[in-house]
Amino acid sequence: MISMARPQAGVIDDIERDDDARGYEPEARLTQLHGLVRHLTADGDRRAALAGRQAPRTLAQMAGRLR
Repeated sequence: MISMARPQAGVIDDIERDDDARGYEPEARLTQLHGLVRHLTADGDRRAALAGRQAPRTLAQMAGRLR
């Protein structure tokens, strides 16, 4: 009778377990994008305020401008 060895976890399983244990890690490029969007939003708000306007923030405000 031939006995087969039981499968065991490999290197990939060890790497995945280690990665899962570290938890969520934000992507560097996504963090950069969010920073850029915050900067552009603040700059646009500042420019609009200087011109006496306010940028629309809600769908209702945007729709009101399109009529």
